[in-house]
Amino acid sequence: MNSSTKEDDIKLFKELEYFVDEAKKDIIIVGDFNFPEINWDLQYSTKKQFWQYCFLNTLQNLLLLQHVNFATRERGSDTPHTLDLVITESQSITNIEALAPLGKSDHVMLMIVTNFLNDESPVDQKYNLNRGDYEALRSFMDRDWDNDFAAINYDIEMMWNTLKTKIDDGVQCFIPLTARFNSIKWKRPLKEEIRDQIRLKKCLWRKYIQNKDTLSRLQYVTQRNKVKKIIRNDLKEEQNMVAQQYKSNL
Repeated sequence: MNSSTKEDDIKLFKELEYFVDEAKKDIIIVGDFNFPEINWDLQYSTKKQFWQYCFLNTLQNLLLLQHVNFATRERGSDTPHTLDLVITESQSITNIEALAPLGKSDHVMLMIVTNFLNDESPVDQKYNLNRGDYEALRSFMDRDWDNDFAAINYDIEMMWNTLKTKIDDGVQCFIPLTARFNSIKWKRPLKEEIRDQIRLKKCLWRKYIQNKDTLSRLQYVTQRNKVKKIIRNDLKEEQNMVAQQYKSNL
């Protein structure tokens, strides 16, 4: 952000204003904004820089709230900073927790709990085509269509509407509805010993955050690299096993 031009900053803030004005529901904006000099408790920047002043001013004018009140970037002896922000237009954030960084990143992961989905939403449904009664549907559609179309003088649009209405009625009668399942990608399960190593990594991260000493960081980095290595090796082992099974089936 601090490497951008003044014109780019103004354009970005105007786009933010447009986005908030056009949003039809609650909004949440999350990202690394790279404003290290802003004190979010005081809503004040220690550096009189144009882009930081404009950012704070834009949030205030739009009545937006910034919810992160702890450092999100830690690296060695560098001063910790709050760079990753969570911005909303209402008190919709119930909790934000800092988790251990992902991989070799020096930014924490944020676990954000919101109340956006508290309102009941209608269940998204679709037709369960595998359980349709197609014999009954064929019987329902078996009629004297020439007679029906003659009654409306073979008007093309009316003929189509008549046919479509009959098909829709038949589908509703003879094909049941089912809840639409969310499209969730399958995730490879991790072995319990790998999960234990991940838990240890998280514990060492919390220890480092509390102590802020060189030894604690070294222990965390060592465990982080160990976890990355064993997960990579486990994936390779599984891929080799699948390849061997494929070859044996040829």
